[in-house]
Amino acid sequence: ITGPNIKAYIITSLITGLFSLIFFSFKQRISFIVYLLALVAGFILMYVMFINGSEAWDDIVGVIYYFVCAFAGIILGLLIQLIVKLINRKS
Repeated sequence: ITGPNIKAYIITSLITGLFSLIFFSFKQRISFIVYLLALVAGFILMYVMFINGSEAWDDIVGVIYYFVCAFAGIILGLLIQLIVKLINRKS
């Protein structure tokens, strides 16, 4: 583990923590839960790629899985939250 790696870990942690804080602070419970589930899924996929991967590219693919799942969790969480708000507004 080198200095740039630690810097990347800190930045990634701050960004994921910031999104969690925003969802939680604005009482976006559904978005918060979907985002956390996506982070867990991304972490599991990344871990599996790290363990099963024998090539150098597998590490990079694992990290990409993590970021794609995190981004998908943000978008999916916001869409689901919007749909729920619209349904509740019409009721």
